[in-house]
Amino acid sequence: FWFFITLSVESSIIPIPMVINEYRLYLPSFGAFAAAAGGALILLKGLKSDKLRMITISFIAIIPLIFSYAAYARNAVWGSEISLWEDVVKKSPQKARVHYNLGTEYLSHGLSDRAIEQYMRALQLNHRHAKAHGNLALAYISKGLIDKSIEHSKAALELNPNISDAHMNLGSLYLFYKKNMNEAIRHYEAALRLDPRNAKAHLNLSIAYKDMGLPDKAGLHSAKARELNPDLFR
Repeated sequence: FWFFITLSVESSIIPIPMVINEYRLYLPSFGAFAAAAGGALILLKGLKSDKLRMITISFIAIIPLIFSYAAYARNAVWGSEISLWEDVVKKSPQKARVHYNLGTEYLSHGLSDRAIEQYMRALQLNHRHAKAHGNLALAYISKGLIDKSIEHSKAALELNPNISDAHMNLGSLYLFYKKNMNEAIRHYEAALRLDPRNAKAHLNLSIAYKDMGLPDKAGLHSAKARELNPDLFR
């Protein structure tokens, strides 16, 4: 009764995106294990033979050893973010979210090719995954594929125009690679509308305005960037 009542708080008739999650069993299991322990004691008290009682105790003692080994093996999976999400992908290969998360871990460790593979798989499963497009753009930059990066940054913004990072990425691509100052400024300003305290956007805007021969505007954004984050100038 305890198990199902406590489990119903998160797992009931209400549809949820994550049907299975380890932590949901922590509280429900307390009741189940307490009941199992109580049942074992009742069983032992009911046994008349000492030999049978010792056999039963030995069998019960083995159970924690089995679970201890299982916990040890599970901890190996949790040893790193990459090993964890690789394990999840093996068990849930048809979920876009897990491929996206694994791709993000690969990208953060400099494994661009693996990251691209996972992001592409995420998009095959969910073609409207805006963040997968956005992170694909970052992975392609690391490989020097600027046009592909622009393509996926635009795709991300088509799906969700409120992704500040995608605007920042496009601004930097136009500023540093394509030398298209008008487009760079447009995207940096969009990023600032979403995140007014984005010091990097102000700094890059100052560079763009300086290249356009507008020192006054460049100075204003440079001063704002310094005010928000002095470390950018060290």
